Amino acid sequence: MNEPARARLRKLLRRWRRRPRWGNLLRTAPFSDGYGWDRGTPADRALAWRFMEEHRHLFRGRVLEVGSDTYIRAFRRGISAVDIVDVDELNPRATVIADLGIRGSLPAECYDLVLIAQTLQYVTDVPTALHNCWQAVRPGGALLITVPAISRLDPGAVDGDLWRFTPAGLRRLLGQAAPDVPLDVRGLGNLASAVAFLYGIAAEELPGHVLDIDDDAFPVLTVAAVTKELTSQT
Repeated sequence: MNEPARARLRKLLRRWRRRPRWGNLLRTAPFSDGYGWDRGTPADRALAWRFMEEHRHLFRGRVLEVGSDTYIRAFRRGISAVDIVDVDELNPRATVIADLGIRGSLPAECYDLVLIAQTLQYVTDVPTALHNCWQAVRPGGALLITVPAISRLDPGAVDGDLWRFTPAGLRRLLGQAAPDVPLDVRGLGNLASAVAFLYGIAAEELPGHVLDIDDDAFPVLTVAAVTKELTSQT
């Protein structure tokens, strides 16, 4: 073997050694019990960040997020006021204590953006929650939603992890809360990202292009963006 061939072989071996190992997929337990957080970024969160980045222009004015300001902190420019809503009174970050599943729990037409990320699967009354969130959006504002289409059960809330949402299902529910309004509802993810997410394999362990490909047959997340026209009635 000549030296150029040896150099190419060494390069290939280095790449192979650095390549994340998926191990044996014929197993009944995931590689991570925490969705992949201990290995990097869970695949569903990487998809959610892609969705938020696509809609960063909607992060403006007064914004409401659930539980924390994770996404608000990333897109702060243009945001004038922040509220954090939580049903848990012990959450020190919460400025609004409310159960989204109770009708009228959010103030009407108060926010330029209502961001409901990975929350509706825990809400008993999803139609009411969607009605509340839509009512809380000011004319000219928007509602952004991410929900799991496929996921393991939350190990910390097995009895409270209630729902999974297909794009068609979320579109139907949103259509009831926001009738006659254009709905951008779609699935994000594909077979590879779905398998990775269920096994707890992190986004960083996937080739970069995998998380950019969406396959309607294998959504990991269902996402929605709905804008309230200035002339719409609530």
